[in-house]
Amino acid sequence: MSDPFKPAAGAEGCLSDESKLSGRSAGICFPATPEEAAAAVKYARDKGYPLTLQGGLTGIVGGAVPDDTRIINTSRLKRIGPVRDDNTLYVDAGVSLDELRGYISPKGLYFPPDPTETSA
Repeated sequence: MSDPFKPAAGAEGCLSDESKLSGRSAGICFPATPEEAAAAVKYARDKGYPLTLQGGLTGIVGGAVPDDTRIINTSRLKRIGPVRDDNTLYVDAGVSLDELRGYISPKGLYFPPDPTETSA
């Protein structure tokens, strides 16, 4: 497998989150499928690269800030649904609460957690 991690230069927006802490990274990967994410994790494990996983970068404690790690950013993992007969559904890690609610609301469904940050 070729290296899925691209240089982090140009991805400065992924080096900090709402905590305003700033980090550094030698590479970043934006998988578009769970399979691509799994392959990137395997590649990093095989190379001994430490990882930082990122979602919407809305956290306020610095958990998504890389500390000289490779980054796997889940923002492109966007599959939703379908809604099953028991009103459950599968969503990828990059789906925001706003996107999820926009998908299920027309079906008469509601996702009850209501944090202050709906882009999470």
